[in-house]
Amino acid sequence: MNKDTPFYFSCPDSVEIQVKVDWSLPVTHDVLFHGLVEEDATAYFYAIIAIHEKEWWPYYIGKVFSQSTSQRHRAADHIARIARLREEYPEKTFHISLGTPILKDMHEVPDSETVDDIEGLLIISNWSEKMINKRKVDRFICTRQISLENTGFSEHLYKRAAYGLFWAGE
Repeated sequence: MNKDTPFYFSCPDSVEIQVKVDWSLPVTHDVLFHGLVEEDATAYFYAIIAIHEKEWWPYYIGKVFSQSTSQRHRAADHIARIARLREEYPEKTFHISLGTPILKDMHEVPDSETVDDIEGLLIISNWSEKMINKRKVDRFICTRQISLENTGFSEHLYKRAAYGLFWAGE
């Protein structure tokens, strides 16, 4: 088997979470804080990103559920997180991209468990040594199969990710 071998869900009818996450164009925090990002009202996910060797890379992936991203990023722990990134990577200019989930059933609003599961898959499928996410990398557990597609400005992420039971096709 090689890296180009396609994988398929063993039980495709059992994929409980089928989601597209539509990512916004990256902006700096000052733009986000001035209310100039329309997606702030609909996003459940965000990625703190920067250019590394001419490519966008995620340095942190997070979620919001009961507040907007701009509100969450004013919290002390997020202020400290950005300060840590700027200290560790002083040559980088950090941006934020917001992710709005579009579930298979367009009328479905994600609950907190679904948002948590999607965030976990976003983190583990895009994790690198540069990222400061740690908790979900070490402890991601999900009882449901997930199929995820990143759309919009998603240069910092793999286009597709999935979690569940698979078989390899030849």
